[in-house]
Amino acid sequence: MSDLIADEERVWDIDKIESLFSEDLVQAILDTPLFAEVHNDIIAWMIERNMIVLEREAVALLDAIHFADVNTWDQAIFESDSATLVQTLSSSGHGDSKFYAIVSSIIYQFSLHSNFKVKFVKRQVNMVAHTLTRAACSWVSPYFLFLSFMY
Repeated sequence: MSDLIADEERVWDIDKIESLFSEDLVQAILDTPLFAEVHNDIIAWMIERNMIVLEREAVALLDAIHFADVNTWDQAIFESDSATLVQTLSSSGHGDSKFYAIVSSIIYQFSLHSNFKVKFVKRQVNMVAHTLTRAACSWVSPYFLFLSFMY
């Protein structure tokens, strides 16, 4: 995502954004505020090629929880556009699969951190984040997904 920002001015690189995205997404991106302080990219998770999308969603949430834990955050609200994942986290029955093993780890982490919550958000609300993530994935190694945290 940092490739879409003009470093010195801390503004969106409009020319680059317009060359990569459709008109409606360009406006959505340009309407997203940039923060004054930017932290370096970090490796958020290693993508396994044999994982299904639902497993990747669960791994992303688990890694975000670990990130919050390592950084000693007292509370956090994680957002996911996977209704299946969010519903599975609040259900009592779990199966015997890679997905449910990851879900069990997430539930365990939430039991250790009572101020950590997960909320479902509709994909349309998260469209800018998805578009930027997809673009970032196309620019990096197929084995790693890099996330830039700006706060």
